Amino acid sequence: MRLVGYGGMIIESVVAVMALITASILGKHLYITLNAPVAQTGGTATTAAAYVNHLGLSGASITAEQITPPRPVSASSRSCRTPAARRRWRPGVWVCSLTVVAAWGSILLIGVTDPLGGINTLFRCAAKHTGKTVFGSAQTPTNSTR
Repeated sequence: MRLVGYGGMIIESVVAVMALITASILGKHLYITLNAPVAQTGGTATTAAAYVNHLGLSGASITAEQITPPRPVSASSRSCRTPAARRRWRPGVWVCSLTVVAAWGSILLIGVTDPLGGINTLFRCAAKHTGKTVFGSAQTPTNSTR
């Protein structure tokens, strides 16, 4: 079981290193624009660029085009940004959240109740689904004689 824990820690460290590399590649202006609160940046690309340029950082100033590249916006994309569209999605968000929490809780319960930490359940499930995928169903066609 320590191997699983060590593997998780290794993956977390890889994610942290990737975040550090990304932060070092981004320019200072763009990094601050992405991480500053919306209340300070104003919520639009133009006001965010103005906010960062007035901080007095050294280097080239940032423009609104560098923050959000121009792209066509479809009518369906615009309609999803309305408050009414966000209210329609709220039940789906709750259902998805509850499903993920229930799935995570079941994994924790299996890990606590199984003496081997749920590895037997994982192997049984993986073997069952792999067998079904590879070999198909176990039913064989019957020959009828008339």
